Amino acid sequence: MYYKKLIGKNIYLAPRTLEDAEKFAKWFNDFKTTDYIGMSAKIMTLEKEKEYIEKLDNGMTVIIIPKPNLDKKYIIWGTHFGSVDNRFIMPKTEKEVFIPDGVAHFLEHKMFEQPNGTNSLDTLMALWLDANAYTTNYHTAYLFECTNNFYQGLDELMDYVQHPY
Repeated sequence: MYYKKLIGKNIYLAPRTLEDAEKFAKWFNDFKTTDYIGMSAKIMTLEKEKEYIEKLDNGMTVIIIPKPNLDKKYIIWGTHFGSVDNRFIMPKTEKEVFIPDGVAHFLEHKMFEQPNGTNSLDTLMALWLDANAYTTNYHTAYLFECTNNFYQGLDELMDYVQHPY
């Protein structure tokens, strides 16, 4: 769905689908629409809203959306494991296993703990990164945004997500 202007108390600042990118760029460049939100001095083009999608050999999908002239960087790393996922078939035994409700959210918090007693969330925040995590019904995600120390934060994020303690 695409919203051309401000609607009630809601403002939509991104296209809802890739097919809406051209309409969004036109809307974004409309002075009457963006003047009151401090965006009227910026020009948006479709070239600036390209996304690059790559599926890795391990099955992970990586999406990169370059944002020229922005200092802030943002990363989100998600997995298809959410609060409704409480039953599995074990690959080796093919037995059905049930886990208690809330395990995804519990593990979201436990993922930050490291064997040396440190907490990866504290490590990311010490780098002046705005870090967090969340669990929905269908996925769990770890994220941070920053203007500096991106690659140090990325190393920490990749380490604790790929090597849980």
